[in-house]
Amino acid sequence: MTPASSVDEQRFRKLLSRNISLPLGVGVLSAVFFVSLITYLLSVIQWVEHTDRVINNANEAVKLTVDLETGMRGFLLSGDEHFLDPYETAKPRIAVALNTLLELTADNPVQTDRLRRLQALQVEWANYALSMIELQRTNGDYRGAVKAGQGKRLTDEIRKQFEDVIDMEQQLRTTRNEEVRRTTIWSISLYLLFILGISGLLAYIGRRDLLNLSQSYSANLAAQQASARRLEQQAWLRNGQTELAEQVLGQLSLNLLGRNILQFCAQYLGTAVAAIYVREEHGGLRRIASYGFSREQEERDQQIYSDEGIVGQVAQQARLIRL
Repeated sequence: MTPASSVDEQRFRKLLSRNISLPLGVGVLSAVFFVSLITYLLSVIQWVEHTDRVINNANEAVKLTVDLETGMRGFLLSGDEHFLDPYETAKPRIAVALNTLLELTADNPVQTDRLRRLQALQVEWANYALSMIELQRTNGDYRGAVKAGQGKRLTDEIRKQFEDVIDMEQQLRTTRNEEVRRTTIWSISLYLLFILGISGLLAYIGRRDLLNLSQSYSANLAAQQASARRLEQQAWLRNGQTELAEQVLGQLSLNLLGRNILQFCAQYLGTAVAAIYVREEHGGLRRIASYGFSREQEERDQQIYSDEGIVGQVAQQARLIRL
């Protein structure tokens, strides 16, 4: 059989190991959960920033189209080549801006289609602008071509496409901002619930383990105390037997032997009054020694016949009677 102390030690070590490993495991799990939430929030926020970047680039492209149109119109009205400076500057940049927008919106097929349409319109407008500039330089009838309305139609269509692109991105930004707000609220709520739940679970498990350990400790302490009392009683009994044996050594008369026994037992057991009786041949009891008796009672010869008194009842029934 495994000793109780060994079982208790194993149980305590198991409890200690669990109370250390469980909080560590929960801490790691909580950290992973928290990092996942932060990563997800950063991802959503990056999409919001991505939308802002698309809107900014689209606005920049719109500005470039205005520079193209303004430069061409100024040249047509004045014939001064200096008015073409904004046109010449914006012409290569508009193509780069549209390509950048296509890369940024590659995940959105609707926006990609619009931007490809814009590229086609922009190429068509560029050809139209070159023809108008060439007519001005050669003193051709550019006014008639302008009055035909092709340039206005292309410009209006380009502006409409840019407005649609920007409107969709603004809607996406609103949706993503709302998603960030909603995700943040839910994430914080879930994280708080997770922490509260885990804390409550750890508190419950810790309290249960401590109560079990306390009960086990109390039971072991009671068992140790009972064992100590038994050992103390056994030692007390063996010590009394040894000392009593010393009192009855030698050739002693019956009266002296009884007196020595009574005197030792009275001192060792804390007895106030005691007497020893021996059975006579006729069955009666005769007192041979006493302790705590007065002189008159000591000198009085006492014999008990049959079942007289308590002493007679004890002798007859062979049982202990306590007073």
